[in-house]
Amino acid sequence: MYRYDYNLKLLRETPETILSDFEADSAKVKTIIADVAGRKGVLLQLNEAIEILNIYGIPAVETIKVQKRSGCRCHGTQARLSGCIDARL
Repeated sequence: MYRYDYNLKLLRETPETILSDFEADSAKVKTIIADVAGRKGVLLQLNEAIEILNIYGIPAVETIKVQKRSGCRCHGTQARLSGCIDARL
């Protein structure tokens, strides 16, 4: 039981060196959230979520919207595995 409590304590710790020089653009994040609230949205769009993650320094997969299937570099199962999204417009 002691080990479990000890591990939980370790998970809650935040290293000082990571956060000491980090500054996120919280005004930009608030603007994005305000835009979502303004359109009465309850979920972030993919591009909004990725932008917020990038503001906080969290890497995210780059996504590109294509207008036609021919604009996508891959098809089928390989497309799903490589991150290609087939958007029916």
